[in-house]
Amino acid sequence: LQKLFAELEEAVEEAQGVEIRLKAMLALSEMAPIMDMLRRAAASSDVDQVKEALAVGGGFVGEYEGALRLHGPQQMAELDAAFEDVVLHQRLLEGDQADRL
Repeated sequence: LQKLFAELEEAVEEAQGVEIRLKAMLALSEMAPIMDMLRRAAASSDVDQVKEALAVGGGFVGEYEGALRLHGPQQMAELDAAFEDVVLHQRLLEGDQADRL
């Protein structure tokens, strides 16, 4: 019984590893449009577009961050950098709007 339990535990761990790798593969396949959206937002003067990109990108990161950090660390670093660019751009836009008021 202990042997069966150990084999079952091993199978579950292996299945979880496969699930995480598949999730990372899915994230990498869906990442290009998210990165494009973030790049466009970082160059946009439309505050609503910037907010939308952050919201959509945030949902993507919430779904896939763990898998990407394990199996796509370079891509996760690129995504983090793109987010930082958009957040900085948003602050600048909001500062400009506040100055105009």
